[in-house]
Amino acid sequence: MHKNKLLITGMAALLLVFQLTTCRNSRETADSDGTSRAAQATESPRRTGEPAATPVNPGIFGYIRTENRDGVIITYRTGNATNVVVPDTIESLPVVGIQTGLFQNDREVQSVTLPVTVTAIPNDAFRGCNSLVSINMPGVTTIGLNAFRDCTSLTTVSLPRAATIGNNAFYNCSSLANITLPEAATIGNEAFYNCYSLLTVTMPGVTTIGVNAFRGCNSLHTVSIPGVMTIGSEAFRACISLVKVEVSERLTTAGFSAFRDCINLSDFNVPTNLTQFPRSGGADNTFFRCHKLPFAARDRLIAQGYSGAGLYQ
Repeated sequence: MHKNKLLITGMAALLLVFQLTTCRNSRETADSDGTSRAAQATESPRRTGEPAATPVNPGIFGYIRTENRDGVIITYRTGNATNVVVPDTIESLPVVGIQTGLFQNDREVQSVTLPVTVTAIPNDAFRGCNSLVSINMPGVTTIGLNAFRDCTSLTTVSLPRAATIGNNAFYNCSSLANITLPEAATIGNEAFYNCYSLLTVTMPGVTTIGVNAFRGCNSLHTVSIPGVMTIGSEAFRACISLVKVEVSERLTTAGFSAFRDCINLSDFNVPTNLTQFPRSGGADNTFFRCHKLPFAARDRLIAQGYSGAGLYQ
């Protein structure tokens, strides 16, 4: 009887060792043959004396390979890290994109750094991330629709290569104070609508500004857009603090109510090529209530085709 008990105990121990070994080998095989579809995210390094982010679990990124299998696209993220650095590579392949809505409505994330290999921010990617303060996107050239909409804590954006800013991209980013877009060519409709903390805008290469693009930015003081050719309807409407708009002879069209209610606009050098003032309901109202424009500027606008609506009222 005693020998039988020892035999049974020995067999059970051998079976347990076999199961553990098999499980470990299976994991190693999955990792080595490239079938894994998750990678650990990383927290940004902590400065000396800076408290650790809470919580500190960086989570896991899920991903898929691109169609030609020469890169990967991040498809989901688990965990609740506050400071997230997306890796440059996964399985020795470059990370080239993130999926639509990847961070949407994430209430925890405060900063995100993307690798230079990511060139586009898809629609709704960070929409509703109301704790997001900063994002570093060194390689991004295109910002999708609603990409940062309602990111009400966002104060800093680095966009050294962005050429296209989609509709509603930064809609209601109410803490955004300054924006410099050295390579931007197109600003979509309502792209910065209601960014009421925005103070200065510098876009030397922009050629087209969409409808309502900066409407309601009531702290906006200075705009530099020397390359612009077309300013959409109501683009700067009700920017009540706007004093100076820098344009050049390239500007030909200023849409209906483009600068309406910019009651402090006093520095606007009227280009000789600005002769198109599209109308709505029979009126253009492009400079309606811009009472601080110099008389010479007002007279020149009228001479070049503006109806004069609201200039002297």
